[in-house]
Amino acid sequence: MKNRIGIVILVLVCVVLGIALLTVKRDAAKLQAKDSETIVGLSNNLSFTSAKLDEQKQVAALLEKDIQKQKQTFTELTNTFSQVSTDLAKTQTDLKAREEEIKQRDAKINDLENQNQALDKQAADLSVAITNLSAQITDTQGRLAKSEGDKAYLVK
Repeated sequence: MKNRIGIVILVLVCVVLGIALLTVKRDAAKLQAKDSETIVGLSNNLSFTSAKLDEQKQVAALLEKDIQKQKQTFTELTNTFSQVSTDLAKTQTDLKAREEEIKQRDAKINDLENQNQALDKQAADLSVAITNLSAQITDTQGRLAKSEGDKAYLVK
């Protein structure tokens, strides 16, 4: 009987151990399924995050290209500004020289106009003198003709 009690105890222990084994196996399967879902979710998150990271890298690359273009444009504008500033300074210098030249020409023109007016006045005075002399010549010719007429009378 002792053997039977031992066998019954062993069978009970085996049954309890079998139930425990099935419970542990079922819990392990649930845990494995749960871990698989977590792994899949984390894998999807990793893929999504990687895709976002790649997208952000592309955006950053585009922004870097844009910054380089902006720097190049800024450099070109700076060079153009420097050239325009240089041209402006040169133009201002030329303008001042031209204005000085124009002032000198204006002064010369005024002097020449004054001389022209003086010469016009002198020409008018000479014209009057010529007119007077022409009148005197006419008068003298008339007197000369009269005196020749008197001479012819006297000679007769």
